[in-house]
Amino acid sequence: MYGPPSIGAPTQGRANYDDRPRLEYSGIDRVLGRFGSARGLLLFNLSEVVATARAAREAP
Repeated sequence: MYGPPSIGAPTQGRANYDDRPRLEYSGIDRVLGRFGSARGLLLFNLSEVVATARAAREAP
C-alpha cells in the first residue's frame, strides 16, 4: 500500500486515461484527430452548418 505503485497498478485521477489500452486510442479518436472528441467534432459541424446557412442566405 505504501511506497511507489507497482507496475501495472491502477492509478488515481486523470492518469487512468494514459493507462488505457492503446486500442481505445484508435478508431474514432484517430479519425477525429485534432477535434479530440465527438463533442468537439459535433460543435465544429454545427458551426460549419451555421456558417454555410449564413452564406447561403446572404447570397443573391
